[in-house]
Amino acid sequence: MISGWPGASIADPSKKRVLLMQRFLSATLFQRPILTSRFCGVLAVAALAGCGKEAPPAVMEMPPTSVTTIAAVAADVPVYLDEIGKTVALNEVSIVPQVGGKLTAVHVKDGEDVKKGQLLAEIDARPFEASLASAQAALAQSQASLALASLEYDRVATLQGTNAVSKQEFDQRKSNVAIAEAQVKSSEAAVMTASLDLEYTKIQSPIDGRAGAWLVDPGNVVKENEGSLIVV
Repeated sequence: MISGWPGASIADPSKKRVLLMQRFLSATLFQRPILTSRFCGVLAVAALAGCGKEAPPAVMEMPPTSVTTIAAVAADVPVYLDEIGKTVALNEVSIVPQVGGKLTAVHVKDGEDVKKGQLLAEIDARPFEASLASAQAALAQSQASLALASLEYDRVATLQGTNAVSKQEFDQRKSNVAIAEAQVKSSEAAVMTASLDLEYTKIQSPIDGRAGAWLVDPGNVVKENEGSLIVV
């Protein structure tokens, strides 16, 4: 309810202020004419400020955040470990040729997994085959010499009690047998050495592992116990 009379109730506060200012101006104009312009300007500004005051803006509320849920289950998950380091082989063998000759073939590729005893490469075996044959022939000759020496010794040994042979001849035949036996053993050792050399022409892996890069290509001549061919 709005009314301009004293004692009347006013529902709108802004209109109530304007009515009070009007009463004040009316009373002041008759009592203090000199200050009328000042007070009128001040009161007019106050009235306009009171009339133009707006209600505070409404606060914007954020919408509720959506949440996705899932049931918890027990399961094995992979474990990742990120570190800086290097890998080192448990065993590392450098393959060095045990005989010299021409490298004729390689049977594994770089990075290939190999087993113990697997053939890796081959060296020309023909010279070593010839050496083995020569050693075997020498062994046969030594064995024949031993057989002859043994036969002659047995002959003089049966005649020793009859004084048909001298003591010196008997000792000579006995010495020939011992020499022939030694020659046989030497020839057997030569055969064994030649067999080993022939076996060394086939280079095999000494361990289970992974072959590295070949350092010598087929066709090159390698030396005995010099330079590495590959690392396993």
